[in-house]
Amino acid sequence: MPSHAGEYSRMVASSVAELAGGDLLLAGYGNWAASGNEGGHPVVWLARVTPSGAMDPSFGAGGILYMESLAGAAIRGTAILEPRPGGLVLVAATPTGVEGAQQMAAWGLTASGVPDASYGAGGISRLPMAAEYDSAAVHAATTDAGGRLLVAGALGKTNGQVPHPPGRPELVRVAPDGHVEAGFGAGGVALGPLNAAFNALAVDGAGRILAAGGIEGKAMVERFLTSSAAAAG
Repeated sequence: MPSHAGEYSRMVASSVAELAGGDLLLAGYGNWAASGNEGGHPVVWLARVTPSGAMDPSFGAGGILYMESLAGAAIRGTAILEPRPGGLVLVAATPTGVEGAQQMAAWGLTASGVPDASYGAGGISRLPMAAEYDSAAVHAATTDAGGRLLVAGALGKTNGQVPHPPGRPELVRVAPDGHVEAGFGAGGVALGPLNAAFNALAVDGAGRILAAGGIEGKAMVERFLTSSAAAAG
């Protein structure tokens, strides 16, 4: 795949989805600079590849769409693609305005991978976080049988509060049209254990959410009931 036109660039692919007709849509992140003396510009990118492995010239510029912002919001960090009825969702992070802080967000894409302004509020759904934290990073995402997006993130505190509250994972569920389901967990957020991380998500045959990761140096998996997002062991 071609690199960014910036002289100094680093790009990493982090997700892939198959489109109708067999094309692949790749998502990734990175940064670029015009010179070695310039600070880097973080970007998230999408690339469309035909079944033969060629870049699709009808998509973006030469098959790649570089984005420093999308739907009026800066877009940062690991990018994850998930399906939704009639299209796709791109999950990443957006700065909150507090120095060093970010929140998870989901952007709607059409079935061909083009930004979809009808999703959420003008194309974006900003995902909530627990009140005692001010930053959340995307760790994993999946989609349930009803087309609802599930996102796992890592909560943290970036301001001068000492001591910082211990980090912990959160789960958020988003309807196919992009609105956050406020009845999920407490105010739309289901929390995992303190000092843990959720790095992978799945939904079992009974519709229960499985979150796998680690806690205090040990591997773990936690199961949540879908009706209330209460931990079930």
